[in-house]
Amino acid sequence: MSGEAGIEPITSEEELPPNVSGTNNNGTSNVSGGGSSSNNGKSLVIPITTSTNGNNFNDSNKDGLFIEIFPEEISSVRPTTLTKVLRDEQAPLTTWCDASLLYMKAKREKEGCDLINAAADSEDVMSGSNNQDRLRVLSSAGIAALAQANKQTEGGG
Repeated sequence: MSGEAGIEPITSEEELPPNVSGTNNNGTSNVSGGGSSSNNGKSLVIPITTSTNGNNFNDSNKDGLFIEIFPEEISSVRPTTLTKVLRDEQAPLTTWCDASLLYMKAKREKEGCDLINAAADSEDVMSGSNNQDRLRVLSSAGIAALAQANKQTEGGG
């Protein structure tokens, strides 16, 4: 993934919100959210599909490892970091849409638009999905662009 415009490699878990990282009993990375969600909405759950050495897990995520980002944490997550995680974990398009929506609800329209456009522009992300999911991403991209344009118009810039 390196070399793609705007995408920087994640070198450590320090780029994720403070309560997102941890370790499970067998010493492997377990990046599940700590704490509880507030009434701001549904959290974003990204199942871990790759091991720490970059190999894919067998068939499914049998250990139940996941990354969970709560709505109040999304402001501290850089879109380039989240894009990298979503790509690396081969997240379904619905998860990309949910992530973009979290940014939109946090009044970070540009970040939401950038994230959903990264999904729509990526052949590897779009190709592994059904028509309904692809339509949802493209519709979400349009809505995100309109929301961002509306914010710029209201703000005078």
